[in-house]
Amino acid sequence: MFLVLLSGVALATSFAIEKSFQCTDVPCYGTNKNELIRERQGNGEKDDIHARCGHDELRAGRWGNDTDVLRG
Repeated sequence: MFLVLLSGVALATSFAIEKSFQCTDVPCYGTNKNELIRERQGNGEKDDIHARCGHDELRAGRWGNDTDVLRG
């Protein structure tokens, strides 16, 4: 059991976020880093976010009245 937990910790730390930013353009592109990419501010602002290489986390649920497109 200890080895399973230890390997889970190693896995979690190997995908640490290297860069975090909020989109300003449409479309919005990530880079080859492990990133946290957030949608643009404002209700009704449609976003088209493209993750690139790396282990990215895309967040587009804060603002409403729009349809966001998230691409992995």
